[in-house]
Amino acid sequence: VNALSHYTDWTIGHVHAGALGWVAMVSIGALYHLIPKVFGRAQMHSVALINTHFWLATIGTVLYIAS
Repeated sequence: VNALSHYTDWTIGHVHAGALGWVAMVSIGALYHLIPKVFGRAQMHSVALINTHFWLATIGTVLYIAS
């Protein structure tokens, strides 16, 4: 498989999917979880905005990878 896909657009897309789709989303999710704990609140100010951010980031990542 490496001989077929090395130095192709698939490899670049795969790396960016991991970097954007996994690392960034997990980091942001961890912050959304930790910030209320640090400041002693039950939850973030606007859960609806967090859900909107999640879906916009997901759609943007999929469009970026697909392009």
